Amino acid sequence: MARQNTKADYVLERLFETLCAKRLLLPWNVQQRINGSEDATVIARNVALFLASLTDRAAIDLYGELFVPSDRAMGHHVH
Repeated sequence: MARQNTKADYVLERLFETLCAKRLLLPWNVQQRINGSEDATVIARNVALFLASLTDRAAIDLYGELFVPSDRAMGHHVH
């Protein structure tokens, strides 16, 4: 169980750091709530709320989309 918790912590920390730094990766409604603010507290709160709204599967899928290279993600098609 400790290994799974460590993995979950890693995924969420990586998502949190990346989404705080690259807000254009957030869904439009979350970007709107941040509304161009440069206040780190506002950004962190909204990113945290977004991540808290995700199911485990959705968080893993988002992590894969952002961090796991694949041919399709790079605009290439497998034949």
